[in-house]
Amino acid sequence: MQDEFATRVRAVFKLGDGDPLPPADEEAHIQWHEYLTRHLVFPFEAEFCENAGHLAEERFPVVVERLLGPEDGTWYDEQYGLLCEAQHKRQLVSLPLVDVHATGRSPNRMPLRDYAQWLRMAR
Repeated sequence: MQDEFATRVRAVFKLGDGDPLPPADEEAHIQWHEYLTRHLVFPFEAEFCENAGHLAEERFPVVVERLLGPEDGTWYDEQYGLLCEAQHKRQLVSLPLVDVHATGRSPNRMPLRDYAQWLRMAR
């Protein structure tokens, strides 16, 4: 399973089998943004998982409308990674993509999971 993950992530960066995965810097996030823009289907239903303190999480249903991009100004955060725009209770909010989990049988589940796992490993 880990090998499959590494293969998929290396494809994001156009790396060979033995190449190390890049650190979570702005350049890597530009490449992830390009990849996810091509591979995610918008809008999609998801859960936003917010850390509410020591070992606690709160989950909120959202509909992710789009990834924020460099043209939006604030599209990436050094701590939280890529940001997305989502509807929550009829309000448009910006959320860290790493904390968004596609629900149901969404084709977005694997790319989002790969991004989140890479970001946690690369920090």
